[in-house]
Amino acid sequence: MCQSRINTKLISKAKMTSARVSVQGTNLFTITNCLYHLWLEIHVAKITTMVDQVLDVFYVTDNEGRKIEDAERLEIIRRELLRALEQASPEPVPAPAQAAGA
Repeated sequence: MCQSRINTKLISKAKMTSARVSVQGTNLFTITNCLYHLWLEIHVAKITTMVDQVLDVFYVTDNEGRKIEDAERLEIIRRELLRALEQASPEPVPAPAQAAGA
């Protein structure tokens, strides 16, 4: 099961021209590949790793450089990222049983 949290937010400040996508606890290739296949351009990526925590934040626009303001489009991005991360997440493999005293 995928343990990722995905947040899509609109940055409404006048100077900000992109949507913010933040993903916690993930695979960087899977995220960027998914964004690419959604025809999104990454303008800024902030990758943070602290011991066992990962937070990736991407500021993205559509393929024509426009800010993504449609709530439905943001939901599609969130849903597709979750789907991609769940597919990339390996199923946990149970540890082999060991005999007592072995």
